[in-house]
Amino acid sequence: MPHTALIIDPSPVARKTFARLTATLGLFDDLLFSGNRAETEDQLRQQPVEMIFCGWRSETVEAQCDLLDSLGQSEAWADIPVFAFADEENLAEKILALEHGAADYQSFRADQRELEARIHRQLRQQERTRKLREEKDLLARLARTDALTGLHNRAQLDASLEIELSRSRRSRNPLSLLMIDLDHFKRINDTFGHAVGDRVLRAVAESLGQITRCSDLVCRYGGEEFAVILPDTTPANAYAVAEKIRLSLMALNLREGQATLPVTASIGISGTRPEGLTQAAELLREADQAMYLSKQRGRNRTEMFRPLRPAKPGKPLRPYLAYPRSAVAFA
Repeated sequence: MPHTALIIDPSPVARKTFARLTATLGLFDDLLFSGNRAETEDQLRQQPVEMIFCGWRSETVEAQCDLLDSLGQSEAWADIPVFAFADEENLAEKILALEHGAADYQSFRADQRELEARIHRQLRQQERTRKLREEKDLLARLARTDALTGLHNRAQLDASLEIELSRSRRSRNPLSLLMIDLDHFKRINDTFGHAVGDRVLRAVAESLGQITRCSDLVCRYGGEEFAVILPDTTPANAYAVAEKIRLSLMALNLREGQATLPVTASIGISGTRPEGLTQAAELLREADQAMYLSKQRGRNRTEMFRPLRPAKPGKPLRPYLAYPRSAVAFA
């Protein structure tokens, strides 16, 4: 595996010394150079490196400690081993460098075989750390992903809905939620088997991904039910999205042998309301209720949740349109 090292030292003479040293060791295919913290961060943003060599001098020790602290506090760079190098080994400065996060402290007069062994050890450790981080990231993605469709799962929906609701409250921008349930999906499983049912679910997931925006969050809620979080979207505009989804599912034209696999969906919409704070559980419940209303009214349709208008004394509660009728003439 090719390795890249970053050499941090403002002195051209010191840079040449570092370059000769690394060339002698033969462990690095590419060398980058920086003279201060800003240049170091620019280099690290542009290209990944496996090791950092930092010149360590008494007259610039404060800046060097600040640099090591900055690297250690960065999630992206904290795992890169830093070798502090001095012209002459100094115990007090060695302790200081190690306390501020240096992986090792050496002088340019160090035995080459010992130095090579130390660098090899740090490179191996850095590679193990990289693999562990990749495995951790993979496990985190799997924990948020539905294995069958590749969409986000229920856990990710719950977490994202809380985040988007919080953002909606701060910005005072609307937020809508779609609940989508495939009609008579059990018939497909019972007639053609679960493998065909899985194919239908994957096709639906792909269709949802094509229609929604990058800022939207599409989830498999469970079974044949899907959910879509629509930031910065009023329920009236969410209806247009829902209808586009519903019509695209009808047009999937899936087949199994000579049989056509009809795909339709009942969709429910809920959204934040300016008159009161909306909780995630409330938004989910309202979208679910609207979706079940779609089922009750014949399926393959979209319904919007209607909150109850406060009743006058002695009068029963009655539903009302939360939005102008002209905006929801389709309901």
